[in-house]
Amino acid sequence: MPRAANVRLRALGPVKYAPSGARDLLLAVVMFGVVFAVYGGSLDAPFIFDDNATIVHNRSIERLWPLLRTAGRNGPLNPSAETPVHGRPAVNLSLAVNYWFGKLNPRGYRLINIGLHAMSAILLWLIVRRTLQLDFFQDKFAHLTGSLSFACAVMWALHPLNTESVVYVTQRTELMMGFFYLATIYSCLRYWEAELLVKRRTWMMAAVAADLLGMLSKESMATAPLMVLLYDRTFIRGSIWRAWRESWPLYVGLTLTWIVPVVLNLSGSRTPMVGFGLGVSAWEWWLTQAKVLFIYLKLAIWPWPLLIHYEMPYLQTISQAWPWVVGAALQAAVTMLLLWRRFAVGFASAWLLVALSPTIVIPLVSSVAAERRMYVPLMAIVCVAVAGGYILLAPCLMFLSSRRQGPSTWRVGNVTVAAALSVATFFGLVSVRRLAMYGDELTLWLDAEKYEPDSLMVQTSIGTALDNAGRHEEALARFEKLTREHPDEFLPHYNLARLLESAHRLPEAQEHAASVVRLRPDFGGGHYSLGRLLERAGETQRAQQEYEEALRRYPDFPMAHYALGCLLEKEGDTPAAQLHFEEAISLYPQFPSAHRSLALLLSRNSQVQQAIPHFEQVLRLARSADAYANLARAYADAQRPTEAIATAQAAVDSARLGGRIDEAQRIQQWLTTYRQALAAAQGKAVKVSGAGQSQPSTGSATP
Repeated sequence: MPRAANVRLRALGPVKYAPSGARDLLLAVVMFGVVFAVYGGSLDAPFIFDDNATIVHNRSIERLWPLLRTAGRNGPLNPSAETPVHGRPAVNLSLAVNYWFGKLNPRGYRLINIGLHAMSAILLWLIVRRTLQLDFFQDKFAHLTGSLSFACAVMWALHPLNTESVVYVTQRTELMMGFFYLATIYSCLRYWEAELLVKRRTWMMAAVAADLLGMLSKESMATAPLMVLLYDRTFIRGSIWRAWRESWPLYVGLTLTWIVPVVLNLSGSRTPMVGFGLGVSAWEWWLTQAKVLFIYLKLAIWPWPLLIHYEMPYLQTISQAWPWVVGAALQAAVTMLLLWRRFAVGFASAWLLVALSPTIVIPLVSSVAAERRMYVPLMAIVCVAVAGGYILLAPCLMFLSSRRQGPSTWRVGNVTVAAALSVATFFGLVSVRRLAMYGDELTLWLDAEKYEPDSLMVQTSIGTALDNAGRHEEALARFEKLTREHPDEFLPHYNLARLLESAHRLPEAQEHAASVVRLRPDFGGGHYSLGRLLERAGETQRAQQEYEEALRRYPDFPMAHYALGCLLEKEGDTPAAQLHFEEAISLYPQFPSAHRSLALLLSRNSQVQQAIPHFEQVLRLARSADAYANLARAYADAQRPTEAIATAQAAVDSARLGGRIDEAQRIQQWLTTYRQALAAAQGKAVKVSGAGQSQPSTGSATP
């Protein structure tokens, strides 16, 4: 077997304290068990917040093939724009796999999330163990690398700051990015360690593949190649030039993966709320993020209270932000100094700052701070706490010890590991308490209201949750209050218009829908809502204009296509109506009203054969007497008497079971007339056959 030509020595040296494979397997099982023990109770929590756009209404996950797009419909590797998974095809594909096996059952989605989190914890354990065994540490951790690294991983896995990333299904983007981030680092470690050329190439390809998959999961993965280089320079080579010279094929491969997020986002930002020029200046964002950085550090040390949404006023001047700016500048300066001197804590501090840098630098105005952003940075804090605790504990125990030689390495290590596992247990208990909030969306938002009572996002979400829980009057009162307090915000007006329409207060609803269009003209949902209200008021021309504007803003809006199709059909433009019905169905195949309207339109235009599949789909999606009756008539028109009679009888039975006796009698009358017409037609056919000496006809007549 050939050896690597340009490697004079094994980069990492021999593995000094090789663990038992059986013990490693047992510890991996323990890790899975511990993580599931904490998170298993959240499996049945409902989808929340962005999960509706990511999963419930995401048509691109409803089939696994074709992967990209066909017949005007997106595939799993081509998620729709303006969704949290746009530009993140690897995550969307994983959601499609979940949908294939369990449709919209939250258990399967969360089970995958928990498994990803546990596997990331295992990778962190393996990376920290190999790192502590490097010559860089000069046997400082001796035989304790296994126990200390496992304690690091358990503490990180159970930290309450990670609960949002695991239980909030949309944050699979963070989970998959974090997993591939660690997989890239681990593969690079194995690449540097390998002596044989074939192994080096294998691990190099694994590192590049993991980095590529991370780029396909979330844009923050773009920081991974830089952290690989800093790891190499800090712990192994000693200089960036030497790291490049010894491993340039690896760095070329990792650098090329940066092309992926650029290409995926060429068509525009993943969300319209990301970027500069959105009402928040770069200066204000950076000043505010200096404060947010220390909020994250505080939550890493004392993780309470935890919130689904954080909102704070932007800091606009240095006089407002100077304590946070000075602190952040000092941390950056100390980090640079420690990195230059090749201190491990310098690398850990760089890991924290670099992993957070995408959201610190680029504004995301809808979310100033979020717990999920600490998923990867938290690893560095936990590892410094455990390994640093061990280093600091030794002299403390030596000072307290009565023995001249001081405490043994094992004793200090055992105390450190015991302390770390105790903290991890505490974190696990806090996590269980936090996860209980996710059992009900309203409870989650009411908890956030205790700490963010003035947050518009929190108040809007509470109103929506109240409406979903059937507490419509409370929701209406809350949104009316929000529109008075925030007259220039479009979201309260939009939700209030929706609730007022449901309460049949149409003039008021139209007024608020018009406010939505005025305040946020690029919001397709506002134009659709106003169009629907105008149509109900008899202003069909203006309604058509609003529907068309909604589709111009958001072409993949099935409800707007359907509404416009219905309006055009009433006005006699049947071809255009048919096109919009078909587009609505292609975007939302489980849209029974669109199937029904298209089927009726086709039937009226003597295209019964084309209408029947849509009538059948209506029956599959929503079994009702009306669906059975329409399909029975279509079968009759298509000269399929056996199916027509059986389906009509099912319609009668369905109407009777539903207590709709009048409808059952009407369908029964149609069925009787149809049978009589069939009998008459068959008698006529037999008479003609006898007169002409021909074979009896098998045709049928429609009454």
